[in-house]
Amino acid sequence: MIKNSTLNEIMENPETCKHFAQAVFDHLSTDDEPLDKIGFQLCKALLEQDAEAVLIAICGWSSDSLISLMTGEW
Repeated sequence: MIKNSTLNEIMENPETCKHFAQAVFDHLSTDDEPLDKIGFQLCKALLEQDAEAVLIAICGWSSDSLISLMTGEW
């Protein structure tokens, strides 16, 4: 699970915020799950108020994974 300190560090630097957003956007268009499955998982995640599940539903990656991809530590 991602630590709040990591998210706070990202938020402190506009360039890092940009790179994190770019990682999310890059993976939105590459997720190959069928749209019905994405829609179901997204609704479920929203009902459960689970931000991690929202990210996984829309791009297939957790915040930890996105940060690792962004930093090249993947």
